[in-house]
Amino acid sequence: MTEKEISELEKTVLGSIIQKESIIDTHFLDKHIDAYYFSDKRNQLIYANLLQMHFSGVAINEISLVQYLAVSNQLSSCGNASYIADIRGDGFPSNIDFYIEQLQEVFLRKKTIELLKTNLEKIKGLPKLTNDDVNTIISDFSVLTEIAETTKFYTTSDLYEEAKKNILKNIENKNPTGILSGFSLFDDVTDGFQKGELSIIGARPSIGKTSLALSMCMNISKNNTVAFISLETPATMIAYKILGLITDTAIFKLRKGFLTTQNQEDLFKNRTNEIINRNFYLVDKTSVDITELKSIIRRLVIQYKTEIVFIDYIGLINAGSQNMPVYEKQSIVSKSLKEFAREFNIAICALCQVARGAESAGKPPLLSDLRGSGSIEQDADVVMFIHGERIIPKNDATTKRSFIIAKNRNGECTAGDIVFTKSTAKYSNEGEA
Repeated sequence: MTEKEISELEKTVLGSIIQKESIIDTHFLDKHIDAYYFSDKRNQLIYANLLQMHFSGVAINEISLVQYLAVSNQLSSCGNASYIADIRGDGFPSNIDFYIEQLQEVFLRKKTIELLKTNLEKIKGLPKLTNDDVNTIISDFSVLTEIAETTKFYTTSDLYEEAKKNILKNIENKNPTGILSGFSLFDDVTDGFQKGELSIIGARPSIGKTSLALSMCMNISKNNTVAFISLETPATMIAYKILGLITDTAIFKLRKGFLTTQNQEDLFKNRTNEIINRNFYLVDKTSVDITELKSIIRRLVIQYKTEIVFIDYIGLINAGSQNMPVYEKQSIVSKSLKEFAREFNIAICALCQVARGAESAGKPPLLSDLRGSGSIEQDADVVMFIHGERIIPKNDATTKRSFIIAKNRNGECTAGDIVFTKSTAKYSNEGEA
């Protein structure tokens, strides 16, 4: 982690406590998180005071913390009220386990490096290294094992009870465990997009990655909050596509204004509520780096309660230097997207181009055809491909294309057909077009 990332992590941890004081008892005390886990002196002082407030029975919130620090003449040492307000806004208590784990890892790494340096200097100064010296060094490092040890051990009884609890819960409510895409081929084998997981939609250019993603978004937005981060297609074009998907109006008619009186009546009166009352947010960016992308996703989750984010497309996310090989850049991006999904407890679906070789003589794409492959293939929980002819005969209103679930970490892989409607750029299940 960079210094900036560590600073953001610490602020998120402290902000989570300010937003939800009860997590001190349920998440911090049993893990023995102390002030020295924090690198920033301001954050160390704030955490120590938060614990004092908690043990003294002083209710924790932004205002009470500022007042508590002011009375003890510590407010300026903690960055003043503006810094406290900034921290409070970065809190994310619903996923505090992840942040504590990251905080422990950062502290463990820092402490290990410090001990290595200290003992290296000690060893250099010794005329002779004895068994007692070695045992002292081992003793110094043994304290780290308590911090590093996060392994959980389960008996078959534990596993049985956990499975029983989840099975009975599923029997009772019978709700899907994930966010349904509206495409039965996908939903049947995955139970929808799962929070904490990364999915990939791969295809060659002009096959319809964006169209499939937007078709899914419109299905999802009826019941769940979804965001679409467009790095390639401008907002105006996305707007035309969405109107076409919802109202089954040809996109070229929308762009050219070739609308009958009845078309206008449907678009601007009869179906207005159906169009505008969607839980859908569009982010229009021409370029974005991985740090900015994280900030955007954080805002979508905190401010708009977004449950799933689509990104179009993975190859346009900046990572590393311009001289870095494509594989290394894609590796950074895919690992980061997987981390974001887990950190923010949302589903992420990123679009990805496949290699040119996948176009040869009707050959369906393989996992190895993903641009940058390797890391994307490894990090993704689900990989799906669209495959078919790019050119649709002029007189054909629709065409079938193969929809391939090539990787499914928690279920079976399968393939089947979905229908593409040319005029509206809409994908749908067979029999629904």
